[in-house]
Amino acid sequence: MAPGTKSTKQKIVETTTSILTGELAGDVASFIRSVAHRRFSPDNTLEKRVLLHEAVRSYLSNGSREAASRVVSEGVDPDVTATQLVNLVSDADGLDAITDKVRAIIEASAPELRTDRLREVVGRTTLYHLVDEIDRADSSKPLDIANGKEVTVCFIPGSSRVQNYWDTATRSWMERSDSISIYPDRTFIDFLGVVGVSKTDWLSAVERNTTMSSAARMRDHLEERAAAWEAVPEWETAGSLDIEDDDLVAAVDACPYGFTPMIAFTMQAEEILAMDFTETLEVTGGIVGLHDFTTGSGDPLRFEGTLRFTPGIGDMHLADDQPLGLIATHGFLSSAFVSTVTRAPAIPSDGTRTALSPVP
Repeated sequence: MAPGTKSTKQKIVETTTSILTGELAGDVASFIRSVAHRRFSPDNTLEKRVLLHEAVRSYLSNGSREAASRVVSEGVDPDVTATQLVNLVSDADGLDAITDKVRAIIEASAPELRTDRLREVVGRTTLYHLVDEIDRADSSKPLDIANGKEVTVCFIPGSSRVQNYWDTATRSWMERSDSISIYPDRTFIDFLGVVGVSKTDWLSAVERNTTMSSAARMRDHLEERAAAWEAVPEWETAGSLDIEDDDLVAAVDACPYGFTPMIAFTMQAEEILAMDFTETLEVTGGIVGLHDFTTGSGDPLRFEGTLRFTPGIGDMHLADDQPLGLIATHGFLSSAFVSTVTRAPAIPSDGTRTALSPVP
């Protein structure tokens, strides 16, 4: 072949491309619209579920949508995506019709290109032209994988103040913790405030349920305990578990090694990724997780009431992010975490309410 002379195959490829971008441009556009391809579609593949959880974890830890988006975009293998798209187009209705139209036009207008390989070359050229055009038309964004998806998360009051959230745990005067011996530090007080139990109500419930043997175990610390609780001012409550205070006392008694206090619930992933960490979350239904990440012990409770809290960056986490996590340890069904969650302006600290704040 003389230099600069095109082979028959090259001519077929160029002619096919010209037809697809010219005479059959409308057919190509219709085909692209008919193929439901989005690189960042919110599908149910394991790859996308893992990436979604990684993106949510990233956002909850640093509040950056850019960082969460980068987690997804870097996690999607372009080679795998390209292969999936080729397979999708190969199996799509309409591909053979476009290929046949191209071949018919070539046979009618350029009979010199009729060869035994015409069908093969036209078919392959058409396939990859459509693949390229579909990929070019894809306007999906990395965080689109969150659309319509729920994840189970947990709010751990004060966990942003520690390096590892599972280190946010209650303390006790005794080696074996219970409701009378639990120490009224910020971790426990924040927890009671979130679940809507006042100082007076908590101490009354503990007094009702304390056995003689429990009181006897604490006899060397009762004076110190009374002084510690006396020094704690009454706190604001902004919700209700809709469970009895006595049941909460029983749950605390069932955590002999202390616990990490958490509120676990399902939430739309796209709503999580839209939070600005100044809003109040109103969560109706979920799990009050009295859970020890060290031993896997605890006594989580299902609640149906509405809790209100304003998480900061680093105060929310994926609910089962550790080997001895809440879900894996206690064997909950996903239905146990079903919640209704709304985002609202933060409740002012002076107790006044905005027009959008719900009536308690």
